[in-house]
Amino acid sequence: SLIRDSERALELYPTNPIIYYLNALSCYNLKKHEKAIESINSGVNFVIQNPSLKTEMYSLLAEIYNTIENYKMSDEFYEKSLEITPDNVFSLNNYAYYLALRGENLEKAKKMSYKTIQMFPKEANYHDTYAWILFKLGDLKEAKYHMEEAIELSKTENATFYDHIADILLEIGDLEMSDFYKKKSQEVKNKKNETED
Repeated sequence: SLIRDSERALELYPTNPIIYYLNALSCYNLKKHEKAIESINSGVNFVIQNPSLKTEMYSLLAEIYNTIENYKMSDEFYEKSLEITPDNVFSLNNYAYYLALRGENLEKAKKMSYKTIQMFPKEANYHDTYAWILFKLGDLKEAKYHMEEAIELSKTENATFYDHIADILLEIGDLEMSDFYKKKSQEVKNKKNETED
């Protein structure tokens, strides 16, 4: 319904960038990636003196390109987002995490991720990102510390967090605890599948 309503709104207000953003967001959530890219690219041209909106639009474009595995374009738009708003915590965290997953530019990812922890030291997801970057860099002791922080700060059980700490502990050589967290991760996944069924 948001796609339909935003398309109607664009007929009336074809230069309103917020409507293009909402249209792109709804398209992205329905996996209509090309349409989402087209909508953002049209709307961003109408942004005037609203750096936060432009930042969000570039960040969404980066997210879409990452989803369709066009990493070059994803990185490019994360860079554009951070040029406008260097402290945009979502861009910093997501960009750093995606770099970590690909094992690319890890020192740059580490700096961006550490910045998010400085800004929001109680946010579990930011500790997870930082831990995963440290793991990829081979700093296992610090990776374990931040992964434990992520689990402690998390308000719900998180299978990804358990998988990450299991991998870190396996690399450290603590096979018993690694296996413990692998089982916890599987339990969370099983619960989720039962709920969805």
